[in-house]
Amino acid sequence: MAAKNITYAAAVTGFMRSLIGKEIMTDLALNTFVLESMAYYIGGMQDEELILTVDVENAVVHVQAIAIIEVVGINSCECQFEYEKILRDLLTVASLGNSRTNVTDLIAMNVITSWANTNATSLQKIRSGAAGLFGSMFGVEWRYRENPKLKHYIAEHAHPSLQQPCEDLEYTMSRLNGVIGAIVRREGKTVTRDFFTLTSIANVIEINLAMMATIARASRSYCIGLRNSDIEFAAYRAKTELQMLSKFFGLIQMTPAMLEVGRTVLDNKGFCLESPTELNW
Repeated sequence: MAAKNITYAAAVTGFMRSLIGKEIMTDLALNTFVLESMAYYIGGMQDEELILTVDVENAVVHVQAIAIIEVVGINSCECQFEYEKILRDLLTVASLGNSRTNVTDLIAMNVITSWANTNATSLQKIRSGAAGLFGSMFGVEWRYRENPKLKHYIAEHAHPSLQQPCEDLEYTMSRLNGVIGAIVRREGKTVTRDFFTLTSIANVIEINLAMMATIARASRSYCIGLRNSDIEFAAYRAKTELQMLSKFFGLIQMTPAMLEVGRTVLDNKGFCLESPTELNW
């Protein structure tokens, strides 16, 4: 009995270690993919001169790099590893750089400051009372609370299969616009001391940048056939055929009389054209 228990415990322990290893590798792979996508995305935007300053973007990349180091651990690299020196240098730079708290404050405050400068006129109307009672109570974000107007964009044509992620990203960014407006209107300068709010805003910004970078990368890969091109074409064909079937069965259920037109044309082997001057009585 004791031997069976030991064998069972060893099997469970080995299984749990396998799960833990898979979880670590999954986190490492996802974080590395996001970090690499961010680097390519920001580099491409700079090459095309679409952005001038990358302070917030660099801070987000720094946070993502710290997250990868936290996953793998400081002592996870052996001296015989090919890139051991590079990883040690990265750890040194990360330790000498800004802390996570400072980076979070940098990301959130830069975004809030940029929003306040862009919407300075609206904020002035709210403070002076020119926006009216309703505008003073709810600010400018009430206009797109239920159906936000999409002001942001991805600077390239996205693959059709990525329509839903793009819509989700646009919706999230518009909602973030409203949240920042409410925070600035209600808290004002005291938001600089609200670390929880700043952390939440920074987390949303980090996720949005990661989503944008990965969507752009996936769209480019799909369009040039690097990844899953056959699956994408099959999915598009299946979706098209499903729409055709839905349209056909909807026609049968909703307007069955419409089918009699086609049946008459087939029975008569054509459509009988009558002269417009011919008497019908």
